[in-house]
Amino acid sequence: MAKIEKANNLDSVSEIKVKPLITEKSFDKANKGWYSFLVEKKVNKNQARKAIEKTFSVSVTGIRSVVKKGKNKRSWKTRRLSRQNDSKKIMVKLAKDQKIEIFETGGQAAKQ
Repeated sequence: MAKIEKANNLDSVSEIKVKPLITEKSFDKANKGWYSFLVEKKVNKNQARKAIEKTFSVSVTGIRSVVKKGKNKRSWKTRRLSRQNDSKKIMVKLAKDQKIEIFETGGQAAKQ
C-alpha cells in the first residue's frame, strides 16, 4: 500500500510555533484553568497538544480550537485593499495543579 502523505507538512512538533494569546479575557480564563494560544491555521488539535506539552512541560487534558478570520485592511495612502492572514486560536485545559507562568505573572501585574 502507498504511504499516505501528511496534508499540512508539519513533520515534527518543534516546527509548530505556539504563541501565547495575552488579553484580558485570556487572563480571566487562565484563572479558571483554560490557557489560550495562537498557532498556524493548518495545525490540528493533536499537533497543538503535543507542541504545548513539549514547550511548557505540562499535560493537557482538554483542547478547543477556533479559526479567526483575517480582516480586510485598506491602506490610507494608496487606498489598496489587503487582507490579513487567518489564524487559529487554541484553548487548552491543563491537569490539576499545573500552571503556565506567562499567564500567572501577567494576571498578577494587572491586579496591582
